[in-house]
Amino acid sequence: MKILYIRRKNFTQFLLNNYLDAKKTDIIIFAPDCIPFINIDNELEGLSNDLTSLCYLSKTIGVTIIVFCKVLLSKELDKVTNAGLVISEGKLLGICEEIDIYDTSKVTSINVYEIDNHRICVLVGNNSKVAEFIQLALDYKCDLIINGIDNSSVTNTNLARYFLQEFNLASIIASKNKVEVFGKKKQVENKKNASVIYLNKLGSKRMPTYFKYLHKSIYSNFNEN
Repeated sequence: MKILYIRRKNFTQFLLNNYLDAKKTDIIIFAPDCIPFINIDNELEGLSNDLTSLCYLSKTIGVTIIVFCKVLLSKELDKVTNAGLVISEGKLLGICEEIDIYDTSKVTSINVYEIDNHRICVLVGNNSKVAEFIQLALDYKCDLIINGIDNSSVTNTNLARYFLQEFNLASIIASKNKVEVFGKKKQVENKKNASVIYLNKLGSKRMPTYFKYLHKSIYSNFNEN
């Protein structure tokens, strides 16, 4: 699997500098600062075309695109949320809203997509570091977790390393300033404000015997401070 991670570039800069790379890749990930804001109503009414341009690019070169940005889902709701937009074959497959496990009034969801024989899990938000969501990705037999956050942390890194070591689960943490890649067979080529990531599809994953073990040994230890 070949992944192109873009940061600190708007869509026009990306097309000028990385179009050839994009044509030879499987997944393109835009960091949160590339396309800062998308208004869904404006896109539907033709007042803006950021989403339309992304869908057109996806269809033209046959690539899956994941954009981490702020999204206004509806003018009526007047709600701006951190989100991950997943686009494939020219279609918007889904909008993954920010995960917040600390607000009991919100319904938390996990977002799983099957793309070119790969099953990927897309998480959004700094709270997506917790082990429960990675456990769900394991239950869905995902090959890769792509996590869009504002700022990475030691906790994110430790959890990603643990799940790679114990369950062979690869992950990419995409934040505003850097990308962290966890995979046993990986290669990363860094360019100016872009990274080309090669990940081999990993083997079978060992499932934990007890969920309580996971919660106690991983979640509690990493979140005690």
